[in-house]
Amino acid sequence: MLSVGLVVDDAIVMVENVERHLHLGQPPLRAAMDAARELVGPIIAMTITLAAVYTPVASRVDSRASLSANLLSRGRLQVIISGVVALTLSP
Repeated sequence: MLSVGLVVDDAIVMVENVERHLHLGQPPLRAAMDAARELVGPIIAMTITLAAVYTPVASRVDSRASLSANLLSRGRLQVIISGVVALTLSP
């Protein structure tokens, strides 16, 4: 459930930033470019950080951890895909 919120969060931040630039009077293409340029660093940093948080937990080895490792690996993949979508499709 946490990864679903994180996936949506990146796109929402990008769309809100584009909207802010549109309210400042910029044309749509320029607003999208400026918004993406402003957020590329923070979104990449947040994506790497969240993926790094999932990695040590997913690599635990014991009998109860196999299911959670699978779920955490999927969560890590969802966070990475979310960052890519926020930077490419959302603007």
